[in-house]
Formats: sequence, C-alpha cells, structure tokens
Amino acid sequence: MPPILERQERFEDLRKSRGLTTEQLARETGLSKSALNNYEKDPTKEINHFSLIKLSQYYGVSIDYLLGLQENLIHPNVELSELHISDDMVELLKSGRINNRLLCELASHKEFVNLMADIELFVERLAAMQIHNLNVWVDAAREEIIAKHQPSEEDRTMRTLNSAHIIEDTYFSELIHNDIDNIVKDIRDSHSKDRNSAPSQPELADIRKQLQEVADYEGNDVQKLVMIFCQQTKLNYARLTEEEKHWLIKIANKSTLLRSGSNQRGRKKKKSL
Repeated sequence: MPPILERQERFEDLRKSRGLTTEQLARETGLSKSALNNYEKDPTKEINHFSLIKLSQYYGVSIDYLLGLQENLIHPNVELSELHISDDMVELLKSGRINNRLLCELASHKEFVNLMADIELFVERLAAMQIHNLNVWVDAAREEIIAKHQPSEEDRTMRTLNSAHIIEDTYFSELIHNDIDNIVKDIRDSHSKDRNSAPSQPELADIRKQLQEVADYEGNDVQKLVMIFCQQTKLNYARLTEEEKHWLIKIANKSTLLRSGSNQRGRKKKKSL
C-alpha cells in the first residue's frame, strides 16, 4: 500500500482505537477539527511539523509510523537476528512481490499457531508412526473378525473396517485446508470496510428491484442503459443535472449493446460477379 494511503488510514485507525470523534480529538490535542478531518480524508493535505509532533506524543507512536514509513507500532527497532529470519525471507519482504501487510495479519492471527503445528506434524512426519499403528490395529481387528465369523464383504462391520484406514496425506490436507480457510475468512471480514476492498455484491432481491425500476422507466433504450450504468456505479440518476444526463446518453449511444446485428437496412448488397 502506498505510504500516503497508509497515512490516512493510520490517522483514522489511531483515533478510532481511542474511541474518539474528530471533535473530541481536537479538544484533546488542541488541533483544529478541520485539519484532523483533512489528515484522514484528503491525501493532498500537508501535515505541519507541530501537528505531527503533537499527534505522535498523544498516541505514543513515532512520526515515521504516523506517516506510513514504519510498520511496527510497538517494536520499531527489532534486530533481524532476534527473529531468525533467513536472507531469502528478507529479500522476499523487500521485493514487493507479496503483500507484506497481509502476511503479517496471517501470521499474527490467533489460529496461526495451530496451522503451523499441523504443518509441522505433516512435514516432519511426527504423526506417521501413530497413524501406522492405528492402521495396523484396524487390519488386525479385520483379520480376527474374518477368521472367527467369515463375514461377507457386504457386512456392515467389514465395510466400516475397510474405510477406517487413515491416509496421512488426505488427513493432513483436509486439516491444514480447514486451518487456513478459517484464518483467511477472518482476515477478509476484517478488511470488509477498507477503502481499497471491493464492494459487497448485491443480493438477488436488490438486483430484481433494480431491474424492475429500469423496466418501469418510461424512456428509450439509451436512457435505460444509462440508468443501469448509474445503478452499478452507485450514481443517483434522479440527482444528475440535465447536462450530465446528456453526456451520459451521448456516451451510451456508442455502446455495442444498442447495435442490432440484424439491422442492415439501407445498405446495398454487392452484386455477385
């Protein structure tokens, strides 16, 4: 994320973490409400030195963190050697090829420890012996039943024992899949109100309502196409000026959706030679 957008979000997140409105924050810091609003909403607004110092002291964070130049709020100067991060990992984080913020959210999730434990069990084959012993026990029970009762393969007990074998790869694949699914869904929910997140998709009832509004509108095909465009882009068609409607209609007239492939009248057919 570009630092300027990060800066806007950080000003807003820090204020909300204290449960403050911009008006309350203005009273607490002595800064103007309009300036604080601009810091959160206007990416072109410059922040003066006095405001930066005042806000960094009030929140107890560094100025670099406020400006989006520093990711760490609590541990800004941790040595890499303490984290046991390899050179390859450092290069990856510096490369810009992955979303570092998302990676941090993933690793700091409360269920990440369980995910790592399950991955370690699979990679190091720490559960292989136990799974093997369970399968041997099932085979032994199966052979004993066959020797004593001579059941058919259609017998319910036999079918249960035949399906009771644990396949290590399949078991851990499902286990790890469930771990990562739960984490990613939580992170997605936490991002639902981000400025750069895609808007939620309309419900079926909303789509039906929009289509009905277009169908009931007493206008030509071009005007209806403009209405659909306004609905999809969250524009209020009724509040557009006549000039704005005129330009939208002029643009819509160029759409291939309004051209009929069968409308060939007026064109002369070439005579065959």
